[in-house]
Amino acid sequence: MSKYVLSQADTQTMFRKMNSADLVEIESYVEFAGRDMIKLLPLLQTDVGISSGLGVSFLMVVEIK
Repeated sequence: MSKYVLSQADTQTMFRKMNSADLVEIESYVEFAGRDMIKLLPLLQTDVGISSGLGVSFLMVVEIK
């Protein structure tokens, strides 16, 4: 996804990422992604994500079936 689109999104859901370059990109373009949350992404199951931003009151773990 374009970094310009990411910078305009107020709420994001991030899923498992293993690649360190992907994790660096997420941390730099997703305003609400703190380092602690970035460290959790490689540990998530395939169908589980973390939502953050203005659309949720707090970090929220979501499961997609």
